[in-house]
Amino acid sequence: MNIHKIRTEAEYRAALKEASVLVDSDPALETPEGKRLNALVGLVQAYEATYVPVDGALVDCIRSIVAGVEVDLDKPLPPELGDAGMP
Repeated sequence: MNIHKIRTEAEYRAALKEASVLVDSDPALETPEGKRLNALVGLVQAYEATYVPVDGALVDCIRSIVAGVEVDLDKPLPPELGDAGMP
């Protein structure tokens, strides 16, 4: 298996394309294809952590949505949500 650090945008795109093909084939982790997919995912994540900017506003929006989804099951739902057919 010839794996090396992703250094360029072209290598990044090629790794994404190869990873996509491998994901579609759904290899078992212990197979050579599964090991290659695992390695590619790690390399892609490392590249993205360094070179792909994260939109702070988008992160804040996602955090707000997630916070809004958290529900205290011991409290009744707000009236605007209704009882959803619950007895």
